[in-house]
Amino acid sequence: MNMTVLDRARWARLSVERRAFAIEDVLQLAFVACCGVAVGAFVVAAVFRLGYPFPFEATEPASLEQVARVLRGQALYVAPTLQHVPMIYGPVYFYASAALASVMGVTLAPLRLVSLLASCGTLILVGWLVKRETGRWIGGVAAVGLLAIAYPLTQTAYDTARVDALFVFCLVAAIVLARTRTDVAGLLASGALVGLAGLTKVPIGAAPVAGALGLYLLVSARARVLLYAVACLGVLALGLVALRLQSGPWPTWYMLDLPSKHVINNHADLLGRFWFLDTLPRFALPLLIGPVFLLLRAVDGDRRPLLFYGLVSLSLVAVAWAARSNSGGGQNVLVPSYVLVALFFGLGLDRLLRLLGSSSTRVRALRAYVLGLCVLELALNAYNPRLLVPYRSEQWAAERLASTLVGLDGPLFALNLDGYVLGSDKGEQPLTGAVLELTGSFGGPGTDVGNQWKADFASALRQRRFSHVVLIEDCCEIHNALAENGYVAAGPLFPPGDDYWLWTSGLTPADIQVYVPSSN
Repeated sequence: MNMTVLDRARWARLSVERRAFAIEDVLQLAFVACCGVAVGAFVVAAVFRLGYPFPFEATEPASLEQVARVLRGQALYVAPTLQHVPMIYGPVYFYASAALASVMGVTLAPLRLVSLLASCGTLILVGWLVKRETGRWIGGVAAVGLLAIAYPLTQTAYDTARVDALFVFCLVAAIVLARTRTDVAGLLASGALVGLAGLTKVPIGAAPVAGALGLYLLVSARARVLLYAVACLGVLALGLVALRLQSGPWPTWYMLDLPSKHVINNHADLLGRFWFLDTLPRFALPLLIGPVFLLLRAVDGDRRPLLFYGLVSLSLVAVAWAARSNSGGGQNVLVPSYVLVALFFGLGLDRLLRLLGSSSTRVRALRAYVLGLCVLELALNAYNPRLLVPYRSEQWAAERLASTLVGLDGPLFALNLDGYVLGSDKGEQPLTGAVLELTGSFGGPGTDVGNQWKADFASALRQRRFSHVVLIEDCCEIHNALAENGYVAAGPLFPPGDDYWLWTSGLTPADIQVYVPSSN
Protein backbone atom coordinates (compact mmCIF):
# COMPACT_ATOMS: atom_id res chain seq x y z
CA MET A 1 0.00 0.00 0.00
CA ASN A 2 1.46 3.36 -1.01
CA MET A 3 2.19 5.93 1.68
CA THR A 4 0.41 9.24 1.46
CA VAL A 5 2.30 12.48 1.33
CA LEU A 6 1.36 13.11 4.97
CA ASP A 7 2.64 9.68 6.00
CA ARG A 8 5.92 10.24 4.23
CA ALA A 9 6.35 13.62 5.96
CA ARG A 10 5.65 12.06 9.34
CA TRP A 11 8.12 9.26 8.61
CA ALA A 12 10.78 11.72 7.52
CA ARG A 13 10.24 13.82 10.65
CA LEU A 14 10.43 10.73 12.84
CA SER A 15 13.65 9.67 11.13
CA VAL A 16 15.20 13.07 11.78
CA GLU A 17 14.17 12.91 15.43
CA ARG A 18 15.64 9.43 15.76
CA ARG A 19 18.90 10.56 14.18
CA ALA A 20 19.09 13.58 16.50
CA PHE A 21 18.39 11.33 19.48
CA ALA A 22 21.02 8.83 18.33
CA ILE A 23 23.65 11.52 17.76
CA GLU A 24 23.05 12.99 21.22
CA ASP A 25 23.32 9.55 22.82
CA VAL A 26 26.51 8.74 20.93
CA LEU A 27 28.15 12.03 21.90
CA GLN A 28 27.09 11.64 25.53
CA LEU A 29 28.56 8.15 25.56
CA ALA A 30 31.73 9.45 23.88
CA PHE A 31 32.04 12.20 26.49
CA VAL A 32 31.61 9.80 29.38
CA ALA A 33 34.15 7.48 27.77
CA CYS A 34 36.65 10.34 27.41
CA CYS A 35 36.22 11.21 31.09
CA GLY A 36 36.77 7.57 32.02
CA VAL A 37 39.89 7.40 29.87
CA ALA A 38 41.22 10.58 31.51
CA VAL A 39 40.82 9.08 34.98
CA GLY A 40 42.26 5.74 33.86
CA ALA A 41 45.27 7.39 32.21
CA PHE A 42 46.08 9.30 35.40
CA VAL A 43 45.68 6.32 37.75
CA VAL A 44 47.56 3.85 35.54
CA ALA A 45 50.46 6.25 34.95
CA ALA A 46 50.63 7.09 38.66
CA VAL A 47 50.67 3.43 39.68
CA PHE A 48 53.53 2.68 37.30
CA ARG A 49 55.43 5.74 38.57
CA LEU A 50 55.18 4.74 42.24
CA GLY A 51 58.19 2.46 42.30
CA TYR A 52 60.60 4.57 40.24
CA PRO A 53 63.62 4.80 42.58
CA PHE A 54 64.85 8.23 41.48
CA PRO A 55 63.23 11.65 41.85
CA PHE A 56 60.80 13.16 39.37
CA GLU A 57 61.72 16.61 40.66
CA ALA A 58 64.07 18.09 43.24
CA THR A 59 61.56 18.41 46.08
CA GLU A 60 61.02 14.64 46.27
CA PRO A 61 64.34 13.69 47.91
CA ALA A 62 64.00 16.65 50.29
CA SER A 63 60.60 15.28 51.33
CA LEU A 64 62.11 11.83 51.75
CA GLU A 65 64.78 13.26 54.03
CA GLN A 66 62.04 14.78 56.19
CA VAL A 67 60.24 11.43 56.40
CA ALA A 68 63.50 9.73 57.35
CA ARG A 69 63.97 12.27 60.15
CA VAL A 70 60.51 11.46 61.48
CA LEU A 71 61.32 7.75 61.54
CA ARG A 72 64.65 8.43 63.26
CA GLY A 73 62.91 10.51 65.92
CA GLN A 74 64.61 13.73 64.85
CA ALA A 75 63.01 17.17 64.74
CA LEU A 76 61.84 18.38 61.33
CA TYR A 77 62.65 22.03 61.92
CA VAL A 78 66.18 22.81 62.99
CA ALA A 79 68.85 25.40 62.32
CA PRO A 80 69.99 25.03 58.70
CA THR A 81 73.38 23.56 57.91
CA LEU A 82 75.26 23.32 54.63
CA GLN A 83 73.95 19.78 54.19
CA HIS A 84 70.41 20.10 55.58
CA VAL A 85 68.05 23.04 55.06
CA PRO A 86 64.44 22.28 56.12
CA MET A 87 61.63 23.23 53.77
CA ILE A 88 58.97 25.74 54.77
CA TYR A 89 56.18 23.15 54.58
CA GLY A 90 54.19 21.84 57.52
CA PRO A 91 54.62 18.36 59.02
CA VAL A 92 51.31 16.61 58.24
CA TYR A 93 52.35 15.17 54.88
CA PHE A 94 55.69 13.98 56.26
CA TYR A 95 54.10 12.23 59.23
CA ALA A 96 51.43 10.62 57.03
CA SER A 97 54.14 9.41 54.65
CA ALA A 98 56.27 8.18 57.56
CA ALA A 99 53.37 6.00 58.72
CA LEU A 100 53.35 4.26 55.33
CA ALA A 101 57.13 4.24 55.06
CA SER A 102 57.39 2.37 58.37
CA VAL A 103 55.62 -0.50 56.61
CA MET A 104 56.73 -0.11 52.97
CA GLY A 105 60.29 1.04 53.58
CA VAL A 106 61.97 4.44 53.41
CA THR A 107 61.73 5.02 49.67
CA LEU A 108 59.86 7.47 47.50
CA ALA A 109 57.03 4.98 46.90
CA PRO A 110 55.09 5.56 50.16
CA LEU A 111 55.35 9.33 49.74
CA ARG A 112 53.98 9.11 46.21
CA LEU A 113 51.26 6.74 47.39
CA VAL A 114 50.06 9.31 49.94
CA SER A 115 49.81 11.91 47.17
CA LEU A 116 48.05 9.47 44.82
CA LEU A 117 45.48 8.50 47.44
CA ALA A 118 44.89 12.17 48.29
CA SER A 119 44.38 13.03 44.62
CA CYS A 120 41.95 10.14 44.14
CA GLY A 121 40.08 11.41 47.20
CA THR A 122 39.93 14.89 45.66
CA LEU A 123 38.51 13.49 42.42
CA ILE A 124 35.85 11.59 44.34
CA LEU A 125 34.88 14.59 46.48
CA VAL A 126 34.62 16.95 43.51
CA GLY A 127 32.49 14.48 41.56
CA TRP A 128 30.28 13.78 44.56
CA LEU A 129 29.73 17.47 45.32
CA VAL A 130 28.64 18.19 41.74
CA LYS A 131 26.38 15.13 41.76
CA ARG A 132 24.80 16.31 45.01
CA GLU A 133 24.27 19.85 43.74
CA THR A 134 22.73 18.77 40.44
CA GLY A 135 21.04 15.49 41.31
CA ARG A 136 22.44 13.92 38.14
CA TRP A 137 25.62 12.04 37.31
CA ILE A 138 26.67 13.78 34.06
CA GLY A 139 28.03 16.89 35.80
CA GLY A 140 30.01 14.86 38.32
CA VAL A 141 31.54 12.77 35.54
CA ALA A 142 32.48 15.94 33.65
CA ALA A 143 34.15 17.49 36.71
CA VAL A 144 36.15 14.36 37.48
CA GLY A 145 37.23 13.91 33.86
CA LEU A 146 38.44 17.48 33.47
CA LEU A 147 40.33 17.45 36.76
CA ALA A 148 41.97 14.14 35.89
CA ILE A 149 43.08 15.32 32.47
CA ALA A 150 44.86 18.31 34.07
CA TYR A 151 47.35 15.89 35.69
CA PRO A 152 50.37 16.69 33.45
CA LEU A 153 49.54 20.42 33.49
CA THR A 154 50.33 20.55 37.22
CA GLN A 155 53.89 19.24 36.90
CA THR A 156 52.38 15.84 37.86
CA ALA A 157 51.74 17.17 41.38
CA TYR A 158 48.90 14.65 41.77
CA ASP A 159 51.32 11.84 42.58
CA THR A 160 54.75 13.28 43.27
CA ALA A 161 56.36 13.09 46.70
CA ARG A 162 55.46 16.60 47.78
CA VAL A 163 52.80 18.24 49.94
CA ASP A 164 50.48 19.67 47.25
CA ALA A 165 48.08 16.76 46.72
CA LEU A 166 47.36 16.28 50.43
CA PHE A 167 47.05 20.06 50.92
CA VAL A 168 44.42 20.29 48.18
CA PHE A 169 42.55 17.24 49.47
CA CYS A 170 42.21 18.81 52.92
CA LEU A 171 40.94 22.06 51.41
CA VAL A 172 38.43 20.31 49.13
CA ALA A 173 37.17 18.11 51.96
CA ALA A 174 36.67 21.23 54.11
CA ILE A 175 34.80 22.95 51.28
CA VAL A 176 32.52 19.95 50.73
CA LEU A 177 31.69 19.71 54.42
CA ALA A 178 31.00 23.43 54.71
CA ARG A 179 28.55 23.18 51.82
CA THR A 180 26.81 19.96 52.84
CA ARG A 181 26.98 19.82 56.65
CA THR A 182 26.06 22.59 59.07
CA ASP A 183 25.66 20.36 62.11
CA VAL A 184 28.18 20.42 64.94
CA ALA A 185 30.25 17.51 63.65
CA GLY A 186 30.32 18.91 60.12
CA LEU A 187 31.44 22.37 61.19
CA LEU A 188 34.13 21.02 63.51
CA ALA A 189 35.42 18.67 60.81
CA SER A 190 35.47 21.41 58.17
CA GLY A 191 37.44 23.75 60.43
CA ALA A 192 39.83 20.99 61.48
CA LEU A 193 40.53 20.12 57.83
CA VAL A 194 41.39 23.72 56.98
CA GLY A 195 43.74 23.74 59.97
CA LEU A 196 45.32 20.50 58.74
CA ALA A 197 45.73 22.04 55.30
CA GLY A 198 47.65 24.90 56.89
CA LEU A 199 49.86 22.39 58.69
CA THR A 200 50.38 20.43 55.48
CA LYS A 201 51.74 23.22 53.30
CA VAL A 202 51.86 26.67 54.89
CA PRO A 203 49.21 28.40 57.03
CA ILE A 204 49.17 31.46 54.79
CA GLY A 205 48.33 29.20 51.85
CA ALA A 206 45.16 27.93 53.54
CA ALA A 207 44.13 31.38 54.83
CA PRO A 208 42.03 32.46 51.78
CA VAL A 209 39.90 29.32 51.92
CA ALA A 210 39.64 29.55 55.71
CA GLY A 211 38.34 33.11 55.40
CA ALA A 212 35.93 32.30 52.56
CA LEU A 213 34.34 29.40 54.41
CA GLY A 214 34.18 31.46 57.60
CA LEU A 215 32.27 34.24 55.84
CA TYR A 216 29.87 31.78 54.25
CA LEU A 217 29.20 30.00 57.53
CA LEU A 218 28.72 33.32 59.29
CA VAL A 219 25.75 33.92 56.97
CA SER A 220 24.42 30.37 56.71
CA ALA A 221 25.18 28.95 60.17
CA ARG A 222 25.35 32.21 62.16
CA ALA A 223 26.57 31.63 65.73
CA ARG A 224 27.66 28.09 64.92
CA VAL A 225 30.45 29.56 62.81
CA LEU A 226 32.35 29.70 66.11
CA LEU A 227 32.59 25.90 66.01
CA TYR A 228 34.30 26.11 62.63
CA ALA A 229 36.62 28.89 63.78
CA VAL A 230 37.57 27.14 67.01
CA ALA A 231 38.34 23.89 65.18
CA CYS A 232 40.37 25.64 62.48
CA LEU A 233 42.42 27.83 64.79
CA GLY A 234 42.60 25.13 67.44
CA VAL A 235 44.12 22.51 65.15
CA LEU A 236 46.57 25.04 63.73
CA ALA A 237 47.55 26.35 67.18
CA LEU A 238 47.92 22.89 68.71
CA GLY A 239 50.12 21.79 65.82
CA LEU A 240 52.37 24.84 66.06
CA VAL A 241 52.61 24.60 69.86
CA ALA A 242 53.54 20.92 69.67
CA LEU A 243 56.21 21.69 67.07
CA ARG A 244 57.64 24.53 69.15
CA LEU A 245 57.82 22.28 72.20
CA GLN A 246 59.74 19.83 70.05
CA SER A 247 62.03 22.24 68.22
CA GLY A 248 61.89 25.68 69.81
CA PRO A 249 61.24 28.70 67.58
CA TRP A 250 62.30 27.06 64.31
CA PRO A 251 58.92 25.61 63.22
CA THR A 252 57.13 28.95 63.24
CA TRP A 253 60.14 30.63 61.65
CA TYR A 254 60.05 28.27 58.70
CA MET A 255 56.26 27.95 58.38
CA LEU A 256 55.20 31.52 59.18
CA ASP A 257 58.10 33.96 58.95
CA LEU A 258 59.70 32.81 55.71
CA PRO A 259 56.44 32.44 53.70
CA SER A 260 55.33 35.90 54.86
CA LYS A 261 58.39 37.33 53.09
CA HIS A 262 57.22 36.04 49.70
CA VAL A 263 56.12 38.80 47.36
CA ILE A 264 53.96 38.73 44.26
CA ASN A 265 56.18 39.78 41.39
CA ASN A 266 54.69 42.77 39.60
CA HIS A 267 56.34 41.82 36.34
CA ALA A 268 53.63 41.43 33.69
CA ASP A 269 54.90 38.02 32.59
CA LEU A 270 54.53 36.55 36.08
CA LEU A 271 51.24 38.26 36.90
CA GLY A 272 49.69 37.24 33.62
CA ARG A 273 50.98 33.72 33.14
CA PHE A 274 48.33 32.25 35.47
CA TRP A 275 45.60 33.58 33.18
CA PHE A 276 47.16 33.68 29.73
CA LEU A 277 49.39 30.59 29.83
CA ASP A 278 48.02 28.27 32.53
CA THR A 279 44.25 28.74 32.45
CA LEU A 280 42.56 30.52 29.55
CA PRO A 281 44.26 28.70 26.64
CA ARG A 282 43.69 25.29 28.24
CA PHE A 283 40.19 25.61 29.67
CA ALA A 284 38.40 28.25 27.61
CA LEU A 285 35.25 26.14 27.15
CA PRO A 286 34.84 25.18 30.84
CA LEU A 287 35.32 28.83 31.77
CA LEU A 288 32.49 29.74 29.41
CA ILE A 289 30.18 26.95 30.57
CA GLY A 290 30.81 27.25 34.31
CA PRO A 291 29.15 30.67 34.86
CA VAL A 292 25.86 29.25 33.51
CA PHE A 293 25.40 27.63 36.92
CA LEU A 294 25.81 30.92 38.77
CA LEU A 295 23.71 32.84 36.25
CA LEU A 296 20.75 30.52 36.58
CA ARG A 297 21.06 30.46 40.36
CA ALA A 298 20.96 34.27 40.32
CA VAL A 299 17.88 34.27 38.09
CA ASP A 300 16.19 31.83 40.49
CA GLY A 301 17.06 34.07 43.43
CA ASP A 302 18.97 31.26 45.14
CA ARG A 303 21.47 33.34 47.07
CA ARG A 304 23.14 30.77 49.26
CA PRO A 305 24.88 28.85 46.41
CA LEU A 306 25.87 32.18 44.86
CA LEU A 307 27.52 33.26 48.08
CA PHE A 308 29.19 29.91 48.69
CA TYR A 309 30.63 29.36 45.22
CA GLY A 310 31.49 33.02 44.78
CA LEU A 311 33.59 33.03 47.95
CA VAL A 312 35.14 29.63 47.22
CA SER A 313 36.03 30.78 43.70
CA LEU A 314 37.79 33.89 44.92
CA SER A 315 39.71 31.95 47.58
CA LEU A 316 40.93 29.16 45.31
CA VAL A 317 41.97 31.61 42.61
CA ALA A 318 43.79 33.66 45.24
CA VAL A 319 45.68 30.59 46.49
CA ALA A 320 46.82 29.60 42.99
CA TRP A 321 47.34 33.02 41.40
CA ALA A 322 49.35 34.46 44.27
CA ALA A 323 51.63 31.43 44.45
CA ARG A 324 52.07 31.27 40.68
CA SER A 325 52.91 34.99 40.49
CA ASN A 326 55.87 34.50 42.81
CA SER A 327 59.22 33.97 41.12
CA GLY A 328 59.42 30.51 42.71
CA GLY A 329 55.87 29.45 41.79
CA GLY A 330 55.83 26.26 39.73
CA GLN A 331 52.93 24.58 37.97
CA ASN A 332 52.22 22.47 41.06
CA VAL A 333 50.52 25.48 42.68
CA LEU A 334 47.84 25.45 39.97
CA VAL A 335 45.98 22.45 41.41
CA PRO A 336 43.49 24.51 43.50
CA SER A 337 42.50 26.58 40.47
CA TYR A 338 42.05 23.48 38.33
CA VAL A 339 39.81 22.00 41.02
CA LEU A 340 37.69 25.14 40.72
CA VAL A 341 37.55 24.97 36.91
CA ALA A 342 36.54 21.30 37.04
CA LEU A 343 33.89 21.96 39.67
CA PHE A 344 32.25 24.72 37.64
CA PHE A 345 32.57 22.72 34.43
CA GLY A 346 30.43 19.97 35.96
CA LEU A 347 27.92 22.36 37.52
CA GLY A 348 27.62 24.53 34.43
CA LEU A 349 27.32 21.64 31.99
CA ASP A 350 24.48 20.07 33.94
CA ARG A 351 22.60 23.37 34.12
CA LEU A 352 23.12 24.02 30.42
CA LEU A 353 21.81 20.60 29.46
CA ARG A 354 18.81 21.11 31.76
CA LEU A 355 18.16 24.47 30.13
CA LEU A 356 18.06 22.67 26.80
CA GLY A 357 15.53 20.22 28.20
CA SER A 358 13.07 20.20 25.32
CA SER A 359 12.72 17.02 23.28
CA SER A 360 12.41 18.87 20.00
CA THR A 361 14.80 17.97 17.22
CA ARG A 362 16.48 21.37 17.20
CA VAL A 363 17.11 21.33 20.93
CA ARG A 364 18.45 17.78 20.77
CA ALA A 365 20.84 18.89 18.06
CA LEU A 366 21.96 21.79 20.27
CA ARG A 367 22.55 19.45 23.22
CA ALA A 368 24.54 17.19 20.91
CA TYR A 369 26.59 20.22 19.87
CA VAL A 370 27.35 21.11 23.50
CA LEU A 371 28.41 17.53 24.26
CA GLY A 372 30.56 17.52 21.13
CA LEU A 373 32.35 20.65 22.33
CA CYS A 374 32.98 18.94 25.68
CA VAL A 375 34.49 15.95 23.90
CA LEU A 376 36.68 18.38 21.96
CA GLU A 377 37.78 20.06 25.21
CA LEU A 378 39.02 16.77 26.61
CA ALA A 379 40.61 15.82 23.29
CA LEU A 380 42.56 19.09 23.14
CA ASN A 381 44.01 18.42 26.61
CA ALA A 382 44.64 14.72 25.99
CA TYR A 383 48.11 13.33 26.62
CA ASN A 384 50.00 10.08 26.27
CA PRO A 385 50.35 8.62 29.80
CA ARG A 386 53.26 6.49 28.65
CA LEU A 387 55.36 9.64 28.32
CA LEU A 388 54.91 10.31 32.05
CA VAL A 389 56.27 6.91 33.06
CA PRO A 390 60.09 6.74 32.93
CA TYR A 391 61.55 4.50 30.26
CA ARG A 392 64.00 1.83 31.29
CA SER A 393 66.72 3.83 29.55
CA GLU A 394 65.87 6.84 31.74
CA GLN A 395 66.54 4.72 34.80
CA TRP A 396 69.85 3.67 33.25
CA ALA A 397 70.72 7.37 32.94
CA ALA A 398 69.72 7.97 36.57
CA GLU A 399 71.81 5.01 37.71
CA ARG A 400 74.73 6.31 35.67
CA LEU A 401 74.35 9.74 37.28
CA ALA A 402 74.15 8.23 40.76
CA SER A 403 77.21 6.01 40.30
CA THR A 404 79.21 8.91 38.83
CA LEU A 405 78.39 11.26 41.70
CA VAL A 406 79.12 8.63 44.33
CA GLY A 407 82.37 7.77 42.52
CA LEU A 408 83.77 11.30 42.75
CA ASP A 409 86.70 11.44 45.16
CA GLY A 410 86.29 13.28 48.44
CA PRO A 411 83.44 15.31 49.97
CA LEU A 412 80.72 16.46 47.61
CA PHE A 413 78.42 19.47 47.52
CA ALA A 414 75.61 18.93 44.98
CA LEU A 415 72.54 21.14 45.19
CA ASN A 416 69.30 19.41 44.13
CA LEU A 417 71.04 16.07 43.56
CA ASP A 418 70.31 14.45 46.91
CA GLY A 419 68.09 11.84 45.26
CA TYR A 420 71.09 10.38 43.43
CA VAL A 421 73.42 9.97 46.43
CA LEU A 422 70.96 8.72 49.07
CA GLY A 423 72.47 6.00 51.20
CA SER A 424 76.02 6.75 50.09
CA ASP A 425 78.93 8.23 52.03
CA LYS A 426 78.36 11.60 50.33
CA GLY A 427 75.79 12.61 52.92
CA GLU A 428 72.69 14.74 52.48
CA GLN A 429 72.65 17.41 49.79
CA PRO A 430 70.50 20.55 50.19
CA LEU A 431 67.55 21.69 48.08
CA THR A 432 68.18 24.88 46.11
CA GLY A 433 64.69 26.20 46.81
CA ALA A 434 65.15 25.76 50.56
CA VAL A 435 68.44 27.66 50.42
CA LEU A 436 66.86 30.47 48.39
CA GLU A 437 64.14 30.78 51.05
CA LEU A 438 66.86 31.68 53.54
CA THR A 439 68.51 34.23 51.30
CA GLY A 440 65.32 36.11 50.41
CA SER A 441 65.26 35.16 46.75
CA PHE A 442 61.44 34.89 46.77
CA GLY A 443 60.98 38.33 48.30
CA GLY A 444 62.25 40.45 51.13
CA PRO A 445 65.78 41.47 52.03
CA GLY A 446 66.92 38.05 53.17
CA THR A 447 67.41 36.82 56.71
CA ASP A 448 70.18 36.76 59.26
CA VAL A 449 70.03 32.97 59.14
CA GLY A 450 70.46 33.11 55.36
CA ASN A 451 73.42 35.47 55.67
CA GLN A 452 75.00 33.09 58.15
CA TRP A 453 74.43 30.16 55.77
CA LYS A 454 76.17 32.06 52.97
CA ALA A 455 79.06 32.93 55.26
CA ASP A 456 79.40 29.28 56.32
CA PHE A 457 79.35 28.20 52.67
CA ALA A 458 82.03 30.72 51.73
CA SER A 459 84.14 29.60 54.69
CA ALA A 460 83.79 25.95 53.64
CA LEU A 461 84.94 26.85 50.12
CA ARG A 462 87.94 28.77 51.38
CA GLN A 463 88.89 25.77 53.52
CA ARG A 464 88.54 23.48 50.45
CA ARG A 465 86.09 21.26 52.33
CA PHE A 466 84.53 20.05 49.07
CA SER A 467 86.60 18.26 46.48
CA HIS A 468 83.75 18.69 43.98
CA VAL A 469 80.84 21.08 43.72
CA VAL A 470 78.20 19.95 41.22
CA LEU A 471 75.46 22.28 40.02
CA ILE A 472 72.51 21.76 37.68
CA GLU A 473 70.99 25.25 37.99
CA ASP A 474 72.27 28.69 37.19
CA CYS A 475 72.17 30.04 40.75
CA CYS A 476 74.04 33.35 40.72
CA GLU A 477 74.70 33.40 44.47
CA ILE A 478 76.34 29.97 44.40
CA HIS A 479 78.36 30.72 41.27
CA ASN A 480 79.60 34.00 42.71
CA ALA A 481 80.61 32.29 45.95
CA LEU A 482 82.56 29.66 43.99
CA ALA A 483 84.40 32.27 41.92
CA GLU A 484 85.20 34.41 44.94
CA ASN A 485 86.51 31.54 47.03
CA GLY A 486 88.84 29.68 44.72
CA TYR A 487 86.73 27.17 42.77
CA VAL A 488 86.93 26.86 39.00
CA ALA A 489 84.84 25.11 36.37
CA ALA A 490 86.07 21.62 35.46
CA GLY A 491 83.54 21.08 32.67
CA PRO A 492 80.39 18.98 32.43
CA LEU A 493 79.94 15.86 34.52
CA PHE A 494 79.29 13.89 31.31
CA PRO A 495 81.28 14.82 28.21
CA PRO A 496 79.75 14.66 24.73
CA GLY A 497 79.44 11.09 23.51
CA ASP A 498 78.95 9.62 26.97
CA ASP A 499 76.34 6.85 27.21
CA TYR A 500 74.38 9.11 29.56
CA TRP A 501 73.27 11.20 26.58
CA LEU A 502 72.00 8.10 24.78
CA TRP A 503 69.80 7.09 27.71
CA THR A 504 68.38 10.30 29.14
CA SER A 505 65.17 11.69 27.68
CA GLY A 506 64.90 14.76 29.87
CA LEU A 507 63.83 13.46 33.28
CA THR A 508 67.37 13.29 34.61
CA PRO A 509 69.34 16.58 34.64
CA ALA A 510 71.04 17.68 31.46
CA ASP A 511 73.43 20.58 32.12
CA ILE A 512 75.48 19.25 35.04
CA GLN A 513 78.58 21.32 35.70
CA VAL A 514 81.46 20.38 38.01
CA TYR A 515 83.62 22.81 39.98
CA VAL A 516 86.86 21.98 41.77
CA PRO A 517 89.31 23.91 43.94
CA SER A 518 91.77 25.90 41.87
CA SER A 519 95.42 24.93 42.03
CA ASN A 520 96.43 28.49 43.00
